[in-house]
Amino acid sequence: WHNPGNQLVEVKGDAAWAEHYTISSHRIARDEVRPERDFIVHGRYIDRMEKRCGEWRIARRKMIVDYTRTDLVGLNEPGLGSGGGARDKSDPSYAWRLG
Repeated sequence: WHNPGNQLVEVKGDAAWAEHYTISSHRIARDEVRPERDFIVHGRYIDRMEKRCGEWRIARRKMIVDYTRTDLVGLNEPGLGSGGGARDKSDPSYAWRLG
């Protein structure tokens, strides 16, 4: 998943500069050498945007990686880590939906 955070945008006419902070987490499967692990990245997108035909578009983007961390899956202390979420209809969010 990718979680966008703080954003800073400066506009000058039909051009803009923007910086967007992000944190992303990637589950990496076990392989012949290493166990299952989570790779976490803290970074920033630096964009130059341009207004073209009345619509804003990203003209250039650079991703800056400020910090990374790798955690082994399953080594969390009790009470920490995954706690009840699921990628199917057993996820608690389904019980709250209007329907």
